[in-house]
Amino acid sequence: PMAASIRNALRNDLLKGDLSAMTEEQRRFAFERDDLNDDGKDEYLVGFGRNSYFCGSGGCTYMLLDHEGNLITRFTVADAPFVVLSSKHNGWHDLAVESDGKMRELVFNGRKYPSNPSLAPAMREIPGDGLPRLFDPNMPESMYAF
Repeated sequence: PMAASIRNALRNDLLKGDLSAMTEEQRRFAFERDDLNDDGKDEYLVGFGRNSYFCGSGGCTYMLLDHEGNLITRFTVADAPFVVLSSKHNGWHDLAVESDGKMRELVFNGRKYPSNPSLAPAMREIPGDGLPRLFDPNMPESMYAF
């Protein structure tokens, strides 16, 4: 059911104005879930596959949605995976993601995460094993049309 909710949010709201400019092949998404604010309800990270509509030389666009399909953050120039760190700010887990060739730490500001990870501080060390990874390149993901 969550795939259908995300599909509806993309079609009817989040990407409504973009649909006419996109090819059918570009209108595909995958999603991963994690409870980023430990409230017992999952948040959903939506990725669109590597295509020219959602990806450029600096990385790809991802959307973080709440459990009802509302947009929290639209990330640009990001490269998977998104690593869920054990550290937290404002009640939300920090995220690590590659952008501009470096691992960047994304901190929740009370409303959202930074939308352009390439402007976030570079991390001194790469997060270790055992942390949740959303869109791990080593794991296949199910793609859905929207």
